[in-house]
Amino acid sequence: MQPLIADMRQGEQLFLGFDQEERDPWYMTFSLKGADAAINRMLTQCEGSGAH
Repeated sequence: MQPLIADMRQGEQLFLGFDQEERDPWYMTFSLKGADAAINRMLTQCEGSGAH
C-alpha cells in the first residue's frame, strides 16, 4: 500500500484496468490533482483517531 500512496502523491493520473474474463476489459483513469493534500489530511485524521 505504501508504494501506491507514494506514487499517488507524485503522479498525475491513476489508471485502473479490470479483467472481465470473456468480456472486454474495463478501464478507468482518475486525476490525482490535489491527491498529496488529501493524503496528508487522511493521515492526520487517522493519526488523531489512533487508526494509523
